[in-house]
Amino acid sequence: MTERRSIPIALILALFIGSGFAGLVYEIVWTRLFGLVMGNTTFSITTVLAAFMAGLALGSAWGGRRAGASVRPVRTYAILEASIGIYCLAVPHLIGALDPVCRALYRNFYGDFILFHVLLFLLGAAVLVPVTALMGATLPYLSRAVSGGSARLGTRLGDLYAANTIGAVAGALGAGFLLVPRLGVSGTNLLAVGVNLAVGALAWIVSSRWEATAAADAQAGSAGPVAPALGRAATWAVLASFGASGAISLAYQIAWTRALSMVIGMSTYAFTTIVGAFILGIAVGSAVFGRLADRTGRPLSLLTLCLVGIGLCGPFSPWVIGQLPLRVLDLYSGGQDVDFARIQVTLFGLLFALLFVPTALFGGAFPLATRALAPPGSDPRRVAPLVGRAYAANTLGAILGSVACGFVLLPWLQIQWTLRAAGGLAFACAVALVVATGAGALRRAVAGVAITVAGVIAVLLAPWWDQVLMGAGVYLYGQDYAREAKVTRRPVDRVIHERGRVLMHREGVGGTVQVKYVDEVGSREPPVLVLLVNGKPEATTRGDMRTQTLLGHLATIFHPAPRRGLVIGLGGGLTLASMASHGFERIDCLEISPAVAEAARREDLGFAAANRHVLDRSEVRLILGDGRTHVAFTDERYDVISSQPSNPWIAGVASLFTAEFFDLVHERLADGGLFCQWVQAYRM
Repeated sequence: MTERRSIPIALILALFIGSGFAGLVYEIVWTRLFGLVMGNTTFSITTVLAAFMAGLALGSAWGGRRAGASVRPVRTYAILEASIGIYCLAVPHLIGALDPVCRALYRNFYGDFILFHVLLFLLGAAVLVPVTALMGATLPYLSRAVSGGSARLGTRLGDLYAANTIGAVAGALGAGFLLVPRLGVSGTNLLAVGVNLAVGALAWIVSSRWEATAAADAQAGSAGPVAPALGRAATWAVLASFGASGAISLAYQIAWTRALSMVIGMSTYAFTTIVGAFILGIAVGSAVFGRLADRTGRPLSLLTLCLVGIGLCGPFSPWVIGQLPLRVLDLYSGGQDVDFARIQVTLFGLLFALLFVPTALFGGAFPLATRALAPPGSDPRRVAPLVGRAYAANTLGAILGSVACGFVLLPWLQIQWTLRAAGGLAFACAVALVVATGAGALRRAVAGVAITVAGVIAVLLAPWWDQVLMGAGVYLYGQDYAREAKVTRRPVDRVIHERGRVLMHREGVGGTVQVKYVDEVGSREPPVLVLLVNGKPEATTRGDMRTQTLLGHLATIFHPAPRRGLVIGLGGGLTLASMASHGFERIDCLEISPAVAEAARREDLGFAAANRHVLDRSEVRLILGDGRTHVAFTDERYDVISSQPSNPWIAGVASLFTAEFFDLVHERLADGGLFCQWVQAYRM
């Protein structure tokens, strides 16, 4: 029977790879589309992703309850995949239809932070929950299909989860590097729809053969000994721990992405590389630990060790990431002629090696938790409901983790303490699991104390990264640092430390912001004041000061009587200050990062003096938000608009350099109004 069934299993895994591919492509495409109507702020993106994952959780819980009694789970899976494809044809149009609703919300509720984002969540959920619930139901139904004869259930569930995750890796890398640049957002969405429909059709074709052999295999595999099921307290401990691992995973991913963006840059390709490396580690871990669960027969012990390992990885990861800048500097120091493909492949390898241990542990948590909940000899009909509950708990944890990290932890604790706090939660879950499932009071007490001590030591004593190296922008200035180190015969890390003195460091919601004095190579001038976001200069008090000041004057001097103005991008406040010198009645300034606004306002840093305290002027209104969203949804009309966003290659910024955006700007100009756009033609 094994030989007869090997081909269908391979087909089932291949189908789920396609499902994972389409799902990740949809997530990327829809996030971009929602960004056009809801804005590209961290809060808006987090809100949309929370709505996406809420549907997955609901679908998993619903699918788990229904799949357990299903006699044709593969055929139902085929219907789910086809339904997903059909619905996704309409999703771009449904998102576009939200435009007038979002405009009304922006005009009436933007000042109420909590209410505004709750309403955005409800809008996102209205569009996404129907289809993401279908996506969430696919895993329980396929789990039901492969669960007959549960002696190798850990392996089968691990392979199933790994297959879907490998598809997600392909979707992330394919969409970021190839599909969206070549096909556009609409074309990429259509391709994913085609994949879903093809998967559904193939699943329908293979379903009859699979279900005929699956019934026989289930009967043959059910003759083994039946292991005792977990008690109620132990079951809840496993579900809670697996749910918490979802929260920790998202918190780690967000914090690591923020940290790594300081080292490898903020381009779409950089984010794609990080996501791909993260997900690939999860796939490998799921396949490996699924087999270990079956071979050892001790999934609870392995799950506890996974949580301890995850807890160690968080606090110690800043030290590991802190070694990366010098490695990346070597990669980028070849100058403008460095091969793009070689850089991306090398970066992917570096990040995969860096993130492999923690991501593999996260991936292992799924087969270990489900194997613990469904021990050998379990009724196959119980597997799907257990998988559904476990996946729903993990997804709900991921929602809480992403919201807590984006809205609370990063703004309050910064990156490194966020990782320590999340690691501490992993240690706490390991202790709870030992107490609830361990054998013998003394053994539970000893293990709990040992894990607690290890957690306290890791959280409080793990080393920190070098703040100066992390903020040096090696992805941009690696060749400059390497050249100076070679000429002066000094170590490159010493060159970096001696070239700048950090005055302010804020790991804010929109990016890591630094203000520092920098000694320019070969210059006899005093050190220049530089404002950097994720290692990239956004304002200075010397070279950039001239162009940024010019932007405020350029359009204004050609308008006969400007009364209302708009500046997109605050930076050091120099453009805003030059525009304010022309006697406007009202000037609005859009800035996406609160930390940048702090840097421009603080008296002790120097930019406040350079911009003549422009943010304190009565006619100036600072609006923290997305510039494109404001232009699209406000009912204000302006005589002069000056746009000076960051470089177009930075993720999320390109929407401020499109023909569609310029049409929106035209609608916001009053009669005779003028628009001035700064375009960074360098490093394109």
